Amino acid sequence: MHACRKGTIIENTGSVIILEALDPDGDTLTYLLYYSPDNGVSWIPVEQDIAGTNVEWNTAGLTPGDQYKLRLVATDGFRTADVVSDAFSVEASSVTVYLPVLIR
Repeated sequence: MHACRKGTIIENTGSVIILEALDPDGDTLTYLLYYSPDNGVSWIPVEQDIAGTNVEWNTAGLTPGDQYKLRLVATDGFRTADVVSDAFSVEASSVTVYLPVLIR
Protein backbone atom coordinates (compact mmCIF):
# COMPACT_ATOMS: atom_id res chain seq x y z
CA MET A 1 0.00 0.00 0.00
CA HIS A 2 1.62 3.23 -1.10
CA ALA A 3 -1.04 5.73 -0.08
CA CYS A 4 -4.06 6.17 2.11
CA ARG A 5 -1.95 5.50 5.15
CA LYS A 6 -3.18 6.62 8.54
CA GLY A 7 -3.18 10.37 8.60
CA THR A 8 -3.83 10.85 4.87
CA ILE A 9 -6.41 13.55 4.31
CA ILE A 10 -8.95 13.45 1.52
CA GLU A 11 -10.78 16.71 0.99
CA ASN A 12 -14.52 16.91 0.56
CA THR A 13 -14.15 18.36 -2.94
CA GLY A 14 -13.34 15.01 -4.53
CA SER A 15 -10.40 12.73 -5.11
CA VAL A 16 -8.85 10.70 -7.89
CA ILE A 17 -8.19 7.06 -7.02
CA ILE A 18 -5.34 5.43 -8.97
CA LEU A 19 -5.81 1.67 -9.34
CA GLU A 20 -2.93 -0.64 -10.08
CA ALA A 21 -2.97 -4.43 -10.27
CA LEU A 22 -0.79 -7.10 -11.77
CA ASP A 23 -2.13 -10.30 -13.27
CA PRO A 24 0.56 -12.96 -13.84
CA ASP A 25 -1.27 -14.27 -16.94
CA GLY A 26 -1.64 -10.78 -18.39
CA ASP A 27 -5.44 -11.04 -18.34
CA THR A 28 -7.57 -7.90 -18.48
CA LEU A 29 -8.67 -6.83 -15.02
CA THR A 30 -11.82 -5.17 -13.78
CA TYR A 31 -12.15 -3.48 -10.41
CA LEU A 32 -14.70 -2.79 -7.72
CA LEU A 33 -14.03 0.04 -5.27
CA TYR A 34 -15.68 0.45 -1.86
CA TYR A 35 -15.28 2.85 1.03
CA SER A 36 -15.92 2.42 4.72
CA PRO A 37 -16.71 5.38 6.98
CA ASP A 38 -16.39 3.23 10.10
CA ASN A 39 -12.94 1.61 9.96
CA GLY A 40 -14.09 -1.37 7.88
CA VAL A 41 -17.24 -2.35 9.78
CA SER A 42 -19.43 -1.60 6.73
CA TRP A 43 -18.58 -1.10 3.04
CA ILE A 44 -20.32 1.19 0.55
CA PRO A 45 -19.71 0.88 -3.23
CA VAL A 46 -17.92 3.79 -4.89
CA GLU A 47 -17.92 2.23 -8.34
CA GLN A 48 -18.20 -1.25 -9.86
CA ASP A 49 -17.07 -2.85 -13.15
CA ILE A 50 -14.20 -0.38 -13.51
CA ALA A 51 -12.18 -1.10 -16.65
CA GLY A 52 -9.64 1.74 -16.41
CA THR A 53 -7.09 2.61 -13.78
CA ASN A 54 -8.49 5.93 -12.52
CA VAL A 55 -11.68 6.55 -10.58
CA GLU A 56 -12.92 10.00 -9.65
CA TRP A 57 -14.52 9.80 -6.21
CA ASN A 58 -16.88 12.62 -5.29
CA THR A 59 -16.41 12.94 -1.54
CA ALA A 60 -18.48 16.14 -1.24
CA GLY A 61 -21.34 14.42 0.63
CA LEU A 62 -19.17 12.55 3.13
CA THR A 63 -19.16 13.42 6.79
CA PRO A 64 -15.70 14.51 7.96
CA GLY A 65 -14.00 11.82 10.02
CA ASP A 66 -10.83 9.83 10.56
CA GLN A 67 -12.13 6.25 10.29
CA TYR A 68 -12.40 6.00 6.49
CA LYS A 69 -10.91 3.10 4.51
CA LEU A 70 -10.91 2.06 0.85
CA ARG A 71 -11.23 -1.51 -0.39
CA LEU A 72 -10.20 -2.40 -3.93
CA VAL A 73 -11.23 -5.72 -5.47
CA ALA A 74 -9.58 -6.78 -8.75
CA THR A 75 -10.65 -9.74 -10.86
CA ASP A 76 -9.68 -11.32 -14.16
CA GLY A 77 -13.00 -13.17 -14.28
CA PHE A 78 -11.51 -16.27 -12.71
CA ARG A 79 -9.35 -15.15 -9.79
CA THR A 80 -10.03 -12.29 -7.40
CA ALA A 81 -7.83 -10.35 -5.00
CA ASP A 82 -8.47 -7.39 -2.75
CA VAL A 83 -6.61 -4.86 -0.65
CA VAL A 84 -7.79 -2.55 2.13
CA SER A 85 -6.18 0.80 2.87
CA ASP A 86 -5.11 2.06 6.24
CA ALA A 87 -7.56 4.42 7.93
CA PHE A 88 -7.53 8.00 6.62
CA SER A 89 -9.30 11.28 7.27
CA VAL A 90 -11.89 12.97 5.09
CA GLU A 91 -11.83 16.71 5.61
CA ALA A 92 -12.22 19.71 3.44
CA SER A 93 -8.49 19.68 -1.75
CA SER A 94 -7.91 16.74 -3.80
CA VAL A 95 -5.38 14.01 -3.13
CA THR A 96 -4.30 11.08 -5.28
CA VAL A 97 -4.78 7.67 -3.73
CA TYR A 98 -2.71 4.72 -4.98
CA LEU A 99 -3.97 1.19 -4.22
CA PRO A 100 -1.85 -1.63 -5.66
CA VAL A 101 -3.16 -5.19 -5.65
CA LEU A 102 -1.64 -8.44 -6.94
CA ILE A 103 -3.75 -11.19 -8.53
CA ARG A 104 -2.19 -14.57 -7.77
